[in-house]
Amino acid sequence: MPGITQVYVRLYHRQELQQTVMLYDQVELGRQRPGEPAPFNYDSRGRRLIIAALDDKLISREQLKIALCSVPHSDGRPQVSITNLSKKRPILVDALGKLEPGATTEVPVNCLISFEDIAVQVESQAVDGWELRTLPHQTLAPVRGGGPVSIGSAQRSIIDVAANDQFTPEQLIRWLSETMEVLQSAAGASDFLMQAVDAVDRIVGFDAIAAVRFEGRKWEVVASKTFGDGRFGDPATLPSNTILQQVLDLKRTVRHLPATSDFNYSLQGVEALVASPILDPDGDAIGAIYGVRCGTLLRHLPQISDLEATMVEVIGCGAAAGIARESEQKKALAARVLFEQFFTPQLASELESDPQMLDGREAEISVLFCDIVRFSAISQRIGSHKTLQWINDVMDRLSVVVLKHDGVVVDYIGDELMAMWGAPKPQADHALKACLAACDLLTCKAEIDIRWLAEVGEPIDFRTGICSGIATVGNIGSSRKFKYGPLGETVNLASRLQGVAKHFGVRQVISNSTAAGLSSSGRILCRPLGTVRVVNMDQPVNVFELCERPSPDFEILATGFSRAIKAIESNDMTFCNQQVEQLKSRFPNDTAVRMLAARLETGDPIEARCIWRFDTK
Repeated sequence: MPGITQVYVRLYHRQELQQTVMLYDQVELGRQRPGEPAPFNYDSRGRRLIIAALDDKLISREQLKIALCSVPHSDGRPQVSITNLSKKRPILVDALGKLEPGATTEVPVNCLISFEDIAVQVESQAVDGWELRTLPHQTLAPVRGGGPVSIGSAQRSIIDVAANDQFTPEQLIRWLSETMEVLQSAAGASDFLMQAVDAVDRIVGFDAIAAVRFEGRKWEVVASKTFGDGRFGDPATLPSNTILQQVLDLKRTVRHLPATSDFNYSLQGVEALVASPILDPDGDAIGAIYGVRCGTLLRHLPQISDLEATMVEVIGCGAAAGIARESEQKKALAARVLFEQFFTPQLASELESDPQMLDGREAEISVLFCDIVRFSAISQRIGSHKTLQWINDVMDRLSVVVLKHDGVVVDYIGDELMAMWGAPKPQADHALKACLAACDLLTCKAEIDIRWLAEVGEPIDFRTGICSGIATVGNIGSSRKFKYGPLGETVNLASRLQGVAKHFGVRQVISNSTAAGLSSSGRILCRPLGTVRVVNMDQPVNVFELCERPSPDFEILATGFSRAIKAIESNDMTFCNQQVEQLKSRFPNDTAVRMLAARLETGDPIEARCIWRFDTK
């Protein structure tokens, strides 16, 4: 049977050994309190060693604290933290000298501490009467996705272990029933660790129980039950680092048991320990359930059976399943909140159930860019603080329109909104939806002006560019910041068409590929503006002005301008001039008409394949 290194605290009074205590975490030494045992007894519940009688005024009630350090000394020996709790009297530490009241130091064992007629020896030795044992089976990790722990496996573990111990059927049935109650309640509660501590108390019973979490490479007690002794009440007080490290390394239930009764000191300081891991779905230990059973004055050696250790493990599995489910639910809720910022609630629900829809792929989509006309001038006039309030309100209202037409809000870039149709879920009518949304964006103007006109000083207006085509869609953000959207030439052209709208003095410009998606709708009228080559793009494209519910005047304008463009394409410049003159007379303020008239008057060559060239965005 392998031995382990154990640290002991030996108490001497007037050079006579009075008590020996195993040091698992910490022990406090002090004068007797009302209701406490007589001097030189060890109160295992309170981790206190009584070193003087109630009426001995030379010794403080809290005189000294000795705590086992988690990190050994540089020479490999265990080391302890020594704190002088006295407010008045120094103590002597042989390795250091005088330790003033309230001071703390760390020293390796073996060391001697002395004050008044008390001496405390802290030493370590290999003890053959102790061993670490693990249960033979691997602790179950919770099912990924928040599924329940395998109850059948848990039951089989209990029954298999019980076969080697003497327990009545009634006891087993009660234990199983109460264990199942914990597993079921863990499915919907948030205080899983406190439930686990209560369950261990009810089902197994220990002198002290704690649930600890392992976070940031540190153990922390988050729930405990120590029958009023405050053993784990202090956040700095932890169960045995040795056994917790075993749990972390082995990911199995571990017991620290006295294997023989051949001890030459009182069994008051002897403890049996059990710790069972709480695992995450990846099988890593994120916490542990920890139980302590103490020896007694009657020299009964404390033991923890295989069945009791298995019960602790099953309860820990129940807590792990609850924690995993709660974590998955929080992640799902966060994903839903994130999705619903950019997608419709229906699509957000579909994405939640089928996240592969967000995988990168090529798709046929329509992309919309919309910005605010004269944004720079307005923001300079009203100041940055008011601009921020205004732009937030505007973008909120524009986003509602996009989602109303089943679109995806991709991004906000300053005063610009980017939206998309056709992904992540395919939409056969993506071009029509994008154009209807663009027209609907203009209806927001009156609503925004009601609230902001007095502060902004002028009515709001928008410019929109839309392009349809093939693009790569997926997460165009990063692993740290999710952003679902498109990349490719279709996106670039949509952005350029927004600038083209400014050149033509119109609100909405769409590409030929988008206009082709409207041919059978009958709901939207488009005015051909001719072929355009935009900045940083080599190939010219046919572009159109978009108008929903056109007026009779717009129909006349669209028809006449279309005839002029077709005349250019057929090289009939005489007919083109006639059409433009008629339009100029009727629509003298139309920018596109005036631009074309100016080209014809100057005699500049006009090529059908590229009527317009814009060198700025």
